[in-house]
Amino acid sequence: MATKPQLILAYDRSTFNPEDIRLLKNLVPMVDMVKLGFEAMSAEEPLEGGACSVAYLVRDFLHDRDEFDSPIPIMWDAKLNDVYKTVSRTLPNIIRSDVHFVTLHANMSEATLRRAVEICKGTRTRPVAVTLLSDMTEADTAMCFDASTKDATLRFACRARMCGFEHIVCSAQELEYLRDGRAIEEFKLIVVGIRHKMPAHGQVRIATPREAARLGADYIVLGTEVTGASDPLSALKAIHEDLENL
Repeated sequence: MATKPQLILAYDRSTFNPEDIRLLKNLVPMVDMVKLGFEAMSAEEPLEGGACSVAYLVRDFLHDRDEFDSPIPIMWDAKLNDVYKTVSRTLPNIIRSDVHFVTLHANMSEATLRRAVEICKGTRTRPVAVTLLSDMTEADTAMCFDASTKDATLRFACRARMCGFEHIVCSAQELEYLRDGRAIEEFKLIVVGIRHKMPAHGQVRIATPREAARLGADYIVLGTEVTGASDPLSALKAIHEDLENL
């Protein structure tokens, strides 16, 4: 019997205004974590005497004890993909931000991946290996990796496991294949490309929350499916209801 996965809310916005704050206050009590990605990291909000990254404003809000009983866990979706020296210097900065997860691409050098695991060891930040982005098609992976989407995902998952990672990001469409290849036995699986009723918005390898849960997802990431809905709270409640009695 499948178990209900933990829910990660993707804050894919370029603003942090009163409307955004109300949205978070309504939705955060119903999720387990909030994901901050490039859009929030690259955007700024004006402050007296300067400006601040939207991602850092949201992080500070989620860690504010006056707003929440305890700090809300954060997935820092940096998708690091660089050389050994740069990653080695960047990760400690992210760890000091007190985030729960930080993402890195699994196609970096073995030395860099092992170093990432080593840097995170003993901290509260867990490194997460991104296998294959959910908008990549069979044609994309054939051209870039000379492999199918499933084989490329399996290759990167095995690489991550060899380097000491305990969490990976993948789409639901690869879960059965990874299980058959025994690549996921020791992993916690964070599944993206989740769609309930909304359009795919460019993502190719998608699944419903219920399908992902039945295939063994430990976490599912919910973005536009919730935050882009006309009634985000009702959309999130509907997903919770869909995940009951798996």
